[in-house]
Amino acid sequence: VNTPRFGADGTRFEGVEFPPSMLDPGKPNLMQKLVNQAGYYTYKLGKWHESEIDFAAESFNPLDLSDPVAAKLATQGVNDVLRSGWQEYLGLLSGAFGGINGNGYGGGEVPFADQPTGAKLKDGVTDAVHLVDSRSKQKVGAIPDARNPTCEFTDSAIVTRGIKLIEEAKRARKPFFLEYSMLAPHFQYEVVPGPWDTEEDARARGCYDGEPGGWKALDKVVHKDVVVQIIAAFNELDETTTPSIMDIEENLDQYGPTLYPPIGTRCVGGFGTPPNINNDPVNVAQRRAAFKGLVSYMDLQIERLTNYVDWEKTYILFLGDNGSQGGDGGAFNIIEEPNDPARSKSTVFRNGREVPFILAGPGTVKDVFIDDLVTTIDIYATVLDVLGVDQPDNTKKNSFSVAGALVGDSNDRDINVSELYPSTATVGGTNGFGSGIQGPGPRGFGPGARAVGDNRYSMLAFNRVAGPGRNDPFVCREGSGTLPEEDCFDSTTGIYEHVVDVCFYDLENDKLEEDALIYDELTEDQKNGFDKLCDGLNDLGRRSVYYQNGPMLCKPDEVSMNPDLCTH
Repeated sequence: VNTPRFGADGTRFEGVEFPPSMLDPGKPNLMQKLVNQAGYYTYKLGKWHESEIDFAAESFNPLDLSDPVAAKLATQGVNDVLRSGWQEYLGLLSGAFGGINGNGYGGGEVPFADQPTGAKLKDGVTDAVHLVDSRSKQKVGAIPDARNPTCEFTDSAIVTRGIKLIEEAKRARKPFFLEYSMLAPHFQYEVVPGPWDTEEDARARGCYDGEPGGWKALDKVVHKDVVVQIIAAFNELDETTTPSIMDIEENLDQYGPTLYPPIGTRCVGGFGTPPNINNDPVNVAQRRAAFKGLVSYMDLQIERLTNYVDWEKTYILFLGDNGSQGGDGGAFNIIEEPNDPARSKSTVFRNGREVPFILAGPGTVKDVFIDDLVTTIDIYATVLDVLGVDQPDNTKKNSFSVAGALVGDSNDRDINVSELYPSTATVGGTNGFGSGIQGPGPRGFGPGARAVGDNRYSMLAFNRVAGPGRNDPFVCREGSGTLPEEDCFDSTTGIYEHVVDVCFYDLENDKLEEDALIYDELTEDQKNGFDKLCDGLNDLGRRSVYYQNGPMLCKPDEVSMNPDLCTH
């Protein structure tokens, strides 16, 4: 956010959690609309992930925006972006590979389930030429200055546009608000430019025409460990091979130019790939190495973009959108010990819900860690606070500014909350369930669950269902389940409630949430913590605007605390 109100260092907040993301482009109180009305340019780059477009229901070629169906869907998506308050957009409408934007985020051929283990993939095609661009006449299609699609990663192409937008705002002497949802390091995992992939070579190949010095690649000194890991993984080297990993480390200039894999080499594995291929040690090693390369490359692109901001007038907020991808039958498998892949992205455990949150800019102090409770919903209040824009009253119960924490004040949040909800759930459903009245299916990917916690304790609440199937109804009270819409209604409160199974953890001695506690064995302090989170869980269900699971009923004298449940 570039603002004339202030005129870099970073402050990091601990324990930030990611709640659900929902957007109705027509709502008048959207952050970007309020910021735009206050006189700021508003730019959106990268993943959109909000349009209610059923890509799977249409038959079209997602890589060909001359296809009338693809063009129609892309136009609908871009119109959603612009209608929600952003003035310009360049990015991918979907939030993952596939759909309107094709497969992948950088380059590489698409791996198939029947590929042989350890298959080497050649230089592939980037998605940069399939970005949806609000500047083109039809508001869809390839970016006008798209480069040769064989060697530039999508994030690099997007950052080039971001730099141009920042420079345009400077020339117009206009403050701006830019939101960039980066594509790296998301799956698919691919090899990023290495130390021997030079800017001169990139320009000669016609795949980069950005500002001088703007081509980014891993550095053989700064990123040596990552570079060595990539070389070792994609050449299947260890301490017994020739060359060995030690040989690579000691003679990187000798081996690197020939052994570093081509830009865009894509890792084998993913949804639909048999577990024996996903879990093959060679494939796992390649995914983990490529992922670390993507993280480093993401950092390089952030540096490239922030080199063009005025640090005396600009705040930069960096955060993740969810935990790292872990299990799902080994489809991702980038989580390393002591972390558990089954407790990563798409779960409400800590490694699935907690994300980095760093704020840099005027008045912030370098390398300061703040343990105030923060959730990503607080971005809304924080941005409005920094810009001097009044926060709408109807949002103040859910979003709190963290700007005061930078000068020693504490924020008003006493618990954090994050949740997973059935894909059929809707915001503000008439009965508190939305259309997700039926059960959420097996725990793991996409269950109905909510996490509440503070700096000491965490409580995971899972919707209890009447059976093991996806279509089994929620349980609202003991013995209910046949008529959930009737059984779950509480005439005294006027709301629908359903029972939860609870996992409760003391984070002081159990940071990875491995030892779920039993209520009868809690100390007095732990019982007070349990009661606080139980009350908070009930309160969220009754007043929530942002949360989709509907009211979850937590009663200390009735709640199920089965440690076996908490191992999943």
